[in-house]
Amino acid sequence: MMKWSNLWAFLLGMTLFLLGIDSAFSMVEATSTVITDLHTLKRVPRSFIAFVICFAGFLFSIPFCTNWGFILFDVIDHYLCTYLLFLVGIFQCFGCGWGFDVETTLEKSAEHAKSLKWLTFSFWMYLMIVGLIFVLIEQIPWGILVLVVGYVPFCLLPSFFISKLSFKRWYAEVAMCGVRRIAYSMSKLSRTDN
Repeated sequence: MMKWSNLWAFLLGMTLFLLGIDSAFSMVEATSTVITDLHTLKRVPRSFIAFVICFAGFLFSIPFCTNWGFILFDVIDHYLCTYLLFLVGIFQCFGCGWGFDVETTLEKSAEHAKSLKWLTFSFWMYLMIVGLIFVLIEQIPWGILVLVVGYVPFCLLPSFFISKLSFKRWYAEVAMCGVRRIAYSMSKLSRTDN
């Protein structure tokens, strides 16, 4: 309906094409950077690693070009963008909170070590059990609710009682063992004064 509709259609097509190339470029570069930083692959040329990544992407994208490719794309897009992205974000937060500066927390006392180990292992076991059950019975929203509500009595309370610390010390030193220090380190990066 617009004037020069062919020009606008061409510009839209070129924009989408260039966006696709840009996305592919960033994915290949990010992945090849991580791979070339590995000590075992330091001597492998970066161009060869990029070629292998592009060829693997080509092979994995072949099923999307078949008659049922759109259905496959819809399924993968739904699960990757909805559940997996959400879970990866949560796991990264827990990883930063419990993984950063964990050695210092474990060395404080035996109770600190037992409490942190209980908190970590009980969280992962509880997550796996609840996740497996509610995925198998296809009740994922209820599973998330059970996971959030049951986390306190099955993971947090036993860890608190094992530590034999006051709640304030347990929260700061065990439950959030690395969060305070990593938050201070990150905020220190943005300061201009010494």
